[in-house]
Amino acid sequence: MALAIARADRDLIYSRLQVDLYAIEDLMPSVERGEYEEARRLASKVADALRLIATDLRWGSAPGGEVELASPPALLLRVLARLQEEAVAQPGPDVGALKLQLLCIALRRAIEEGEGADAPAGEGRGWTIHLVPRGAFPVADEAQAELAVFSYVLGECPEGTTVADLLAQMLPEGASDAERAAAEVAVKRLVARGALCMEGERVLACEPSSERRPEDRRRQGGADERR
Repeated sequence: MALAIARADRDLIYSRLQVDLYAIEDLMPSVERGEYEEARRLASKVADALRLIATDLRWGSAPGGEVELASPPALLLRVLARLQEEAVAQPGPDVGALKLQLLCIALRRAIEEGEGADAPAGEGRGWTIHLVPRGAFPVADEAQAELAVFSYVLGECPEGTTVADLLAQMLPEGASDAERAAAEVAVKRLVARGALCMEGERVLACEPSSERRPEDRRRQGGADERR
């Protein structure tokens, strides 16, 4: 059974796969330099993007409603794993990258658990997955702590919840001082990065201030790889 995702989730994946298609420009130069492993990686990246777009996502703007991911699970898992890895490595306060991480985690988990159309991964904000198991807030991992808080703000707490209420709702009863401190620091870092916004005492998920064009993201990605 196909996995159904919301149009906004489709658009998020589609925008990233558009960037992948620019890798074709580097394919033949890699072959000419004898860098065959790099050429193979680029060819696989482009082929996966083309196949997923042609089969499931379609070109251009998608119609309203849900989009079914009917491609083979191996292809979906391969693409989602790579997109998640790239989103983790994204520098700067990129709200889209945080959302993409959560979307990839949710979809990969749904595919691996064999969920189909009866358990869609996304409706509105429904794709967001709660990453804080009871009593297991990721104290030692700053990136996972940020992702856990961001996930909760997007998918679990009412809009405009105060920071104090957020921590009370997100952390289990009897949470340790270390868990509470880690969550508070994660909130502050997300605000500093522009992923969360504060309105007085209320905390909100921010939207990206602007969307870069695919070619701009491609140039940034190329610069990151060269570094």
